[in-house]
Amino acid sequence: MDDEKRIVVKYKLNPEVMKVGASENYDHRQKVRKWIKLVAGVWFVSLFGLFVYIQIDSKSSKILPIVLLIIGISCFFNKYFYVRRTVKSVFAGREKEINAQFAVKEDGFFIKTDDTEGSSLWTGLINYHFSDKGALLYPQKNIYYFIPKNGSEISGGTWDEFTEMIQRNVEVTTK
Repeated sequence: MDDEKRIVVKYKLNPEVMKVGASENYDHRQKVRKWIKLVAGVWFVSLFGLFVYIQIDSKSSKILPIVLLIIGISCFFNKYFYVRRTVKSVFAGREKEINAQFAVKEDGFFIKTDDTEGSSLWTGLINYHFSDKGALLYPQKNIYYFIPKNGSEISGGTWDEFTEMIQRNVEVTTK
């Protein structure tokens, strides 16, 4: 078992890197919903414009158009709010940089950060997603590990071998 190939990826997780990971997760998980929110944003802002046009000389309430504008803008900036909220929650009460390492071998994976460490069999992951920016590994549907491709130090193999081992061993059980 000691001859088993082990690939270790060491990286620093800081707010900028986490923004990339959160953005990748949003794009991967919200494929349809992000377009629905964009259309809803256009619709609410259009209604705002219509109400402003109709009420230009009216003394009626200006609250409804303002509410429509706020809802429309929040739909447009939904991804921004999600990324900001994610980064804030990850770094709440922590240093602004976390040293991390993620190791894989045929029987499972190991993760270590400045304040936690743990290992699991591959059944501990239910999904994964790779992009040119990094890897998202999901132990639960809405919880993920982000391993950045750029700025990582890899030992025991290459990035391609790392992703191939994940693809080979993780049985995707959720989309």
